[in-house]
Amino acid sequence: MLSVEKLTKYYGDMKALDEISFTVDKEKIVGLLGPNGAGKTTTIRILIGILPRTSGKIYLEGKELNPSSEEWKSTFGVVPEISNAYLDYNPLKNLLFSGGLYGLSKKRRKSRALKLLKEFGLLKRKDIKTKKISKGEKQRLNLCMALMHDPKFLFLDEPTTGLDVHSAQQLREKILNFKQGGKTILLTTHNLIEANLLCDEIIILNEGKIITIGSPDALRKKFAPASKIEIKLDKPLKDSESKKLNKLGMNYEISDSNKQLNLLTTEPVDDFLQIIELISDIKTHISNFKVTPASLEEIFLKIIGER
Repeated sequence: MLSVEKLTKYYGDMKALDEISFTVDKEKIVGLLGPNGAGKTTTIRILIGILPRTSGKIYLEGKELNPSSEEWKSTFGVVPEISNAYLDYNPLKNLLFSGGLYGLSKKRRKSRALKLLKEFGLLKRKDIKTKKISKGEKQRLNLCMALMHDPKFLFLDEPTTGLDVHSAQQLREKILNFKQGGKTILLTTHNLIEANLLCDEIIILNEGKIITIGSPDALRKKFAPASKIEIKLDKPLKDSESKKLNKLGMNYEISDSNKQLNLLTTEPVDDFLQIIELISDIKTHISNFKVTPASLEEIFLKIIGER
């Protein structure tokens, strides 16, 4: 378990992180989510020891941690937002070089590199200069480099930024496999779909402060704006029937020649049951309906917009 307590970072007079505290549990994926400039990358850089903190403490398994220590650095891998692979090296040479930095023997380096290249679909590209492979392949190579020493922790900074839909999906599947394989992951993203698909817990940052922490489902329950219900009827509502709807006090509109109800509600089940009862009384039927819960994007915009 990795814990951060009142982590603060100043750049001159500008406070980039404002006493943030959070925990990353073992074998979980935790996402730092926020707009540009929220403090996501700053947090990662402090945790991996390349940026000094102004104040605050970091703990690993309850013991205070020095992020610059070699012991700590041997336990994690990093995929930065900007590739750290040498473009004039081929993928195999990049991995061998990376393995050397982690102190792997030549034999171990070679076997590990070939295993990862095969696993990530790069074996046929191993002898091509990195600058000539695709962006998706470069990002997979970055992951391979981070995995050379088989670390317990992974820090991923915007791992799918700039990738096409197919490459991004492949990478997300790999990240989920890492968790199933026992790795603990802290990632940054501004992609709400990605956060929803990958993260066990989401930390929403804005202007260097933690706004809230929770699972995607918990955030929906806590902050969700109204759900949307669309109800299609088999015949149009009469004016007298619409007036009965008004008495229910719901936020709704009628469309499609009075044959569709569009309802916004924070109590979708209760309100839907009331509408069913009313529709039964006026002797019409529901031909179709759809309930759309609030998306993580709507919740995010609501939370950030309130600040």
